[in-house]
Amino acid sequence: MALQNEKLVLVCDKCFRACCWYGEFMCDEAGIAGTGLLPVQLLKEHGQEHPEFWSNAKFEKVYGTRKPSFSGEPLLYEAFAKHRAATKES
Repeated sequence: MALQNEKLVLVCDKCFRACCWYGEFMCDEAGIAGTGLLPVQLLKEHGQEHPEFWSNAKFEKVYGTRKPSFSGEPLLYEAFAKHRAATKES
């Protein structure tokens, strides 16, 4: 579960990137993908997109605020862990 002070980012639930959800660099499964939340720290470790996509400036541009409300969005910890394990094996 996310800590209260962790910055959460809404990401594509197939590729786990915010840029896909924003429609800027979409994955092959974007048309059937949903969304979910991951903390910035895991996205940094994942290393699949530039940190600019999690910046306050980007949040203001996309959501109109630096602290958007993501109530109702699922946390993707388990799915992300499975994705990372699968990509390490290949």
